[in-house]
Formats: sequence, structure tokens, C-alpha cells
Amino acid sequence: MNWPVGGAAVGVAVCMAVITSLAQSQTPVGRVVFGGEADRGVALEKPQDMMLTRSGVVVVESGAPYLRLLSSSGRLLHSGVKAGSGPGEVRHISAVSVSPARDALLVFDPALRRVSRFRVTDSIALIDAHSVPLEVDAACLLGGTLWVSGVHDTQGIVHRLSVRDGQYVVSQSLGTYKVGHPLQSNRLFWSHVVASRMLCNEAKNQIVVASRRLGVLQRINITTGTVSMVRVPGFEALHFAMEGQSMVVQWGSQGVSDEILSVTEQPNGYRVIVGRTDKTHRGDGDYLSIREMVVPFDGAASGKIRLLAEAELDRDGTRVLCYSAAPYPQGAVVVGGTGCKAR
Repeated sequence: MNWPVGGAAVGVAVCMAVITSLAQSQTPVGRVVFGGEADRGVALEKPQDMMLTRSGVVVVESGAPYLRLLSSSGRLLHSGVKAGSGPGEVRHISAVSVSPARDALLVFDPALRRVSRFRVTDSIALIDAHSVPLEVDAACLLGGTLWVSGVHDTQGIVHRLSVRDGQYVVSQSLGTYKVGHPLQSNRLFWSHVVASRMLCNEAKNQIVVASRRLGVLQRINITTGTVSMVRVPGFEALHFAMEGQSMVVQWGSQGVSDEILSVTEQPNGYRVIVGRTDKTHRGDGDYLSIREMVVPFDGAASGKIRLLAEAELDRDGTRVLCYSAAPYPQGAVVVGGTGCKAR
């Protein structure tokens, strides 16, 4: 898989209204807000995901126009990836991965079993597309090789995809699901919880898969295939049980459940952002609470927990992308400082 070659990264990703600088700080902090109220410019409808690119912020919507690009000057540069099955069209998006140079996107469509590659400049333009043999939940690139997570007949945790005769095939699967759950070998169980976040670490030759609903980080060494597991402390998982041929899903003991929103790697462990949901706050940016913690590599108890007022979705150097759905869908890019607003 060859990505288009890009140049240097842009300093600030998005500008829609107000930039606040803290002049007294040694490190200037810029906060740029977009979406939300009408006077902030482009209205966000139902964002499914957002990511930082060299050209701005790409907003992934749950329906047409699916992909929208907001520029660094606050203009809507591109909006209009159509619904359909033709070239450059999608029916549903299950995962989006940004290239290492942050100038291209891989967009996975489970309805069409297809991945489309788009170049991101001042617009979003189709490069090529290939069919895929599974429904992809997350993806990342390791040494130019595309790895994905998703339920597949090989029953691995991650799958290496290679192009043959114009379509992707699974050329390698690594790891087995070991999360300490009585249903961990049940395929129906994994179709509910496999949705994940992925990290590719070339220096360690390692892939980290974070199960969004179980609070488990699984590390796969792609050379040896060995798997190790780290649990997120204090994570309130959904309860899963089988009744006949049906899967029953229930809230945790306190009437709440958690989901992993993002994972990044730091020298001292994994920095994990967790959102808590209940019957009123149903997720997708609307959370009862959001907390930030560092989970040590050895699985020991995490250190200080910081409560956030926004969910962190992406991080690129000094740029952090934040999002909140309540009281209205609104995003922000923070440059410098500690990141998303504390509660």
C-alpha cells in the first residue's frame, strides 16, 4: 500500500470563529472552535468521527455527504461524498484511517465491502478503491502495510491485507481473543464488541487494539504473533449473555457503561480517554463523564485521572482535536497546552 507523499504539516488545523491565546503562558495555547451554533459557521449534523489532516479537519458524518473538509481559514472546502455504489461513493462508513503524512484517507464501507482511498488537499478526491473480505472496525499502517481489525473466518485479532487481482485479501491473521470473558470464543459476542481503536508502533513492531466496549488493550507482536493484555482500571463494561441463540446486552451494575474513545502511546504507558454513558447520555459525544488516564505498560494501577468536558478524538504533535455533542455538536482544535477542556 503506497500513500501519496506529503510535505510538512500545517500548524493549525481549523478556524471557524474564536482563537484564544494565553499570553502569560510560556507555551502559547490556541483554541479554535467549529460547528455548534449558527454563528460558528458550518453546522455539524451527526458526526461519526473526526480527524486532523494537513489541510484541516475531516468530519465523518453518519449520512450523506459523509465526508466534509474544513479548512484552516474556516471555510467549508469540500462537502459531497455521495451515497451510492459508484466510484467515490459510499453507503456506510465503519472506519476511516489517515495516512502517516496526514494527506490521504482510507475509508471502509461494510455495505459495499470496499475501501476507498482519498487524497486530501483543498478538496477530497478519490485515488482508487478495492474490495475487502471483511467488515473493518479499525485500521492502521505499519511499515507501509495495512492492518485492520474485524471479525473474519481466520478468527485473528488483526489481519494483514494485501492487494491481489485488484482486491484486498487477508494474507495474515495474528492473535486470538483472550479478554477473560466467558463468551470470548463466541463469534456473535465479538461481532458486538470488536469495534476498536488501533495503534501501529513501528519501533516496537507492535499493534495495540483497544476493545471499545470491554476496556481491554491487546498488544500483538507482528513478528512473533504473541499477545499480551492490559485492562483499563475502573472500566465499567456492558454485560453480555446468551439466551438461546440471541445475545443479551445489559448496563453495568451501576446503570452505566464505559467506552474507549481514543488511545495514544506515551513513554510511561497508554494515554486512554474513556467516556461514561447511561440511559440519558448515550455516547457519540454525549457522555455522563469523560476521563483521561495513563495506563502503565505493565498493567499497574493508573495514576492521576483528569476529568474532561470534551472527548478527545485525535492528536497530531501539538494539535489536539476535541468534540462534544451536548448541548449541540461542536468541535475544537487546541494547539499547545494540555489538550481538551477540563471539567
